[in-house]
Amino acid sequence: MTYRPDTVDRVPATGLDAVAPHLAELLVDAVDGGASVGFLAPLSSSAAEKWWRSQAPALADGSRALWAARSAGRITGTVGLGFASYANGRHRAEIVKLLVHRDARGRGLGRVFEVPSARRRLARSPRARAWEVPPRCVVVGRRCPP
Repeated sequence: MTYRPDTVDRVPATGLDAVAPHLAELLVDAVDGGASVGFLAPLSSSAAEKWWRSQAPALADGSRALWAARSAGRITGTVGLGFASYANGRHRAEIVKLLVHRDARGRGLGRVFEVPSARRRLARSPRARAWEVPPRCVVVGRRCPP
């Protein structure tokens, strides 16, 4: 059975403060579970929250985008896209910190974040024009037809 979160929403810079403690809980869980995401265990909640809050400028200037999956009122997963900053890379993005809570792993939440043929979503980025977006990309949201 494929896991379906209640919602997958984009987290704007202006909304980051409200969800930072929940994102920190997710990051601590991932690191404690052995995820190799740039932090060493034990990771304190305050350090994790500080890292999430440090992402606000990138979310505000559009160089990064962040989505959070929620189920039963808590964040169960998150993924970010880091958009390339060089002129010939405006159509590219890297997946940044794809995290799934240990309680939600193994049920397909990671696949919810992978969306083929996502020209419409990436094309909305201030860093990409629609004709520059390749026909198959990886972004988050709902599954679009190929």
